[in-house]
Amino acid sequence: TGTGNVRNFTDSNSANTHTIVTSTGAHTFSGTFTKSGTGTCQTNGTNSLTVTGVATVSAGTFGTSSSAFLANSGGTSSSYGLTVNAATFTGGSAAHTIGSIDINNGATYTATSGTTTVNGRQSGGTYFRWANTGSNTFTHSSGTFSFTYTATGAASELYANITFNNWTMAHGAVVHSLYTATTAKTMTVAGNLTATSGELDCVFSAQPAVNLT
Repeated sequence: TGTGNVRNFTDSNSANTHTIVTSTGAHTFSGTFTKSGTGTCQTNGTNSLTVTGVATVSAGTFGTSSSAFLANSGGTSSSYGLTVNAATFTGGSAAHTIGSIDINNGATYTATSGTTTVNGRQSGGTYFRWANTGSNTFTHSSGTFSFTYTATGAASELYANITFNNWTMAHGAVVHSLYTATTAKTMTVAGNLTATSGELDCVFSAQPAVNLT
């Protein structure tokens, strides 16, 4: 027997539902979290689940229910704090704090109805990446996305149109650029857009503009 945190956690289950029991206490994985099986992995309580390293959901469904979820908080690693590939992420209702987010080809991403705070950046210079295959689904759940990294500027890469509910930034003196590659895209904020500090640019270098509505 012993005490301490699990380091690297991989769920390769492809048949059943696995539950991370947060009803009795908080859990910390001090390394990485990987969801690789086609089954379901979910939390079941109101205590937090923290992944010190990066979290990757590559298959099946991962849901956080009423648990606060932290992944690579404040991180600047070469991998995104949370990557969702051709899989499903269901955010529940509690606060999420994530270093950076990549919603990749074929992903279904349902944000928490609370606040998702993006407080780091991927080392290549990206806060948030939304891919462009037409098979992705992003649901804002009437929640808030808040960007708070203040050390250096970075971009949100939007390769398809996307709609947020509330969108806020508090970047200090740095720039948050909206980036797309080939043709103009639209970022819609259905609720409130609040810029407390920093600069929001809808054009990055010589790339097409991102329309903001």
